[in-house]
Amino acid sequence: EQKTIEEELKRQSDYMHLLMDTDITFDFNCRTDVCIYRMSETDALSHDAVVKGYLEQIPTSGIHEDDIKDYTEMLESAMRHAHRDAMEFRSKGVINPTEDYRWFKVNIVSILGHEGYVSHVIGHIVDIHEEKIKELELKLRADRDALTGLMNKAATEDLINKILLQYEESDLTGALLMLDTDSFKHINDTYGHITGDKVLSKIGEILNNNFKGMDVTGRIGGDEFMVFMHNIRSADDACALANKVENLVMHAFDGEPFGKEVSMSIGISVCPQHGTDFHTLYQNADKALYYIKEHGKAGYKLYDKELD
Repeated sequence: EQKTIEEELKRQSDYMHLLMDTDITFDFNCRTDVCIYRMSETDALSHDAVVKGYLEQIPTSGIHEDDIKDYTEMLESAMRHAHRDAMEFRSKGVINPTEDYRWFKVNIVSILGHEGYVSHVIGHIVDIHEEKIKELELKLRADRDALTGLMNKAATEDLINKILLQYEESDLTGALLMLDTDSFKHINDTYGHITGDKVLSKIGEILNNNFKGMDVTGRIGGDEFMVFMHNIRSADDACALANKVENLVMHAFDGEPFGKEVSMSIGISVCPQHGTDFHTLYQNADKALYYIKEHGKAGYKLYDKELD
């Protein structure tokens, strides 16, 4: 009995230590499925919140849908065996009673009952929104091509791969576009690198203005670009936008000495018709691009099996 009391005092000591100097604390009772949130006294919106049926309420608690799975798995793992854990997540609702999502960091620890089973999961939640936004902005700048403002090659391929994972469990249609600036070496050698940079910068502007939302736009080489069009109706949508972009680039420098020499060749592959993984889509779009380069340039081509 004395040992049990000593262990309980130790648990309470750990509990109190964890809750000191934190923004938001919570105590989740694993047996009753009730979670009590306590906002810090310094919080202008200071209040307590009791959530019954907590595990069932998580999907509607205000946690961002992309973070719900990780949050739930972290909590369930802490319920199975005693350990500490942490994660970052976005939320609005009980924790953040505003209309906009904010970033938080949660640190949790399992508390064992006298029977040796986890009885509570306690922790603290700290608002890290400002720090997280700065971190994301720094990462964004690192992922961007300084000249065009588009994503660099690594970031472009990484994001397209992540989007394609979503396509495996859906009936969405997407398109990969490979874009190559025609005769760019000649423009650089004849008119200088300043002119070359001007051309590339303008192409970046055109791509940024014409592909929006979940579309991915990137500069993957000196004069090469890549676009992934997300959730299109059919290949016709990709062809129409490729034609529009090609015309915009062709007339972007009308009146300049080099204006008539600027054009683009574009190869297109469609997911899932022409492939479901990045490598296959890339290869097939590249075949279509090569065809255009070999047949007069300044145009677009949709991949078909004859190109093999």
